[in-house]
Amino acid sequence: MLYDPKWEQQTKANPLTLENLIAWLERQPCNGYYDFNQFNNCLLARWLHSFDPAARNEMDNAPSGFFYTVNGQLVNLSRFGEVARGEGRAATFGAALKRARAAITS
Repeated sequence: MLYDPKWEQQTKANPLTLENLIAWLERQPCNGYYDFNQFNNCLLARWLHSFDPAARNEMDNAPSGFFYTVNGQLVNLSRFGEVARGEGRAATFGAALKRARAAITS
């Protein structure tokens, strides 16, 4: 019997990594602002929409604002909370990128 590559299990890379968030942040305008309190337009929502336009916040169905439906699955993104938070002028993509880079080295 001949080998058929379709028999191999197809796996997809996990897009929900800090490395992928950093790569996305590097392509954003460093002085661009986001509003942490707009759950479907915050930093995380914008990042998620870059690879899943149907991603949505599940604030009404979850214990915190860090739960999103991404690629059809409910995920908890609270591990990105410190990167996504921003107060006043710190709510820029550049400041978030600095926080993300600091988080990856710790």
